[in-house]
Amino acid sequence: MKHGRCPKCESTDVVADVHVCPPLEGELRAVIDTKTIALVIQGQEAQPVRAWICGSCGFTELYAKHPERILAADREYRRA
Repeated sequence: MKHGRCPKCESTDVVADVHVCPPLEGELRAVIDTKTIALVIQGQEAQPVRAWICGSCGFTELYAKHPERILAADREYRRA
């Protein structure tokens, strides 16, 4: 959808970069664990998530604001 067309209905009525906020909680975030020691999670990497929404059919895609940070944290976590 980042290219301006809905993959479900082909509409070009796409609303970009919409904040996704659960009530009273701030932004919805993509979160992965970054360190586990003795089965206890020691850290997390969290990034804001934005939505692209089709104005015709309602199909919604979510994108992390900084996916490279999530990827780097995941790679570091898996090496530990």
